[in-house]
Amino acid sequence: MQRPSWGLLRALWLTGISILLLPQWSLPQDGVRFFCRTPPNISNGSHNGTGASFYALGTVITYTCHDNFSLIGAHSISCGMDGDTKGVWKGKLPKCKVVKCKDPVVEHGLILSGFGHSYTYGNTIRFECKTGYFLMGNYLIKCGANSSWYPALPSCKEIDPGLCGAPLIPSGTVRPLRHQYKIGTSVVVACNKQYSFPDETMEMNVACQGYNSWYPPVQACFFRTSPDIYYLSIRNARIIRGKKTSYEPGDTVTIRCSAGYTLAGPSEIRYIGGKQWSPKLPSCYLSFVFVLLIAACLLIFLWLPAQSVYTALCSG
Repeated sequence: MQRPSWGLLRALWLTGISILLLPQWSLPQDGVRFFCRTPPNISNGSHNGTGASFYALGTVITYTCHDNFSLIGAHSISCGMDGDTKGVWKGKLPKCKVVKCKDPVVEHGLILSGFGHSYTYGNTIRFECKTGYFLMGNYLIKCGANSSWYPALPSCKEIDPGLCGAPLIPSGTVRPLRHQYKIGTSVVVACNKQYSFPDETMEMNVACQGYNSWYPPVQACFFRTSPDIYYLSIRNARIIRGKKTSYEPGDTVTIRCSAGYTLAGPSEIRYIGGKQWSPKLPSCYLSFVFVLLIAACLLIFLWLPAQSVYTALCSG
C-alpha cells in the first residue's frame, strides 16, 4: 500500500486548521464593524430576531406587540452602516401602548363604515348625516395614539337655505376648508395625487347655492390608471421658472414673453390634468409700439417707390 505524500498530509493539516479557525475569522476583530449586535427589545412587545449575537448588514427585524397593546410607529428596523465605522440598527424603535378611543357619538349622524364594539389605534370611522342635515367637519376620523379621535368628531347641522357644509370628496381635499360656507362662496375641490375626476382633471371650482348644494356638482375622484403628461409650448414665450421636458398634474410654471411681445393672461399657471391648465394658458402678442413701428416701415417702404414712379411720370 502506497503511503500518502508529505504534500497531501500538509494540505489536509492546513484545511483542518482553517476549519477550526473559521468561526473566529468570520467576524472582524472588534466583532461589530460589519455586523449589528442583538436588536433592542421593547416593552410589552417582541421581535422576530433569532437570538444570535450578530446580524448581517441588511437584516430587517420586525416588532409585534402583546395582546391588547397597539404598536405605535414603524414596525421594523434594519441593520446598516454608521458611516464607515460600524454596523448599527437604523430606524426609530416602535412602542407598544394600550390605546382605546371612546365610542364616537354624532347627533343626527350615521356610521357608514368602521362600526365596532371597541376602538383601538388605527381604527377609522366614516360618517354621514341623516336626511335634512349636513355634515360639519371631517366625514372620516381615525383613532390616534393618545386615545382620541383625529380629526375631531364632526357634527350634523340642520340644512339652512343660506349655508353649505364642506363638499364631501373622498381621495381629495377642499381649499379653503371650513365647517360651513355662506351662499355664493366658492371653493376649490382637488383630487389627491394619482387621482383625478372623470374628465381627467384634478381640481374644480364649485360655489355654494344654499341648502347644502354646490354647483357644479362635486365629482368623485378616481385612481388614475395611466400617466397624464403634457408637453407645454407657447409661441413667442419662454418658461422662466419650473421648466421641464413634460409636465404632470400639480406642476407650476412661470411664463415670460419674448422681447417686443405682451402677455395676455396670467404669468403663472398650474397643470391640473386632462390637458388643462389653471388659469387658462396665456398667449403672447406683438406690443402696440412694435405694431406702429412695423406699420411705419411698411408705409415708408411703399411710399418711396410710389414717389419715384410719380416723379418719373410727371417729369415726362
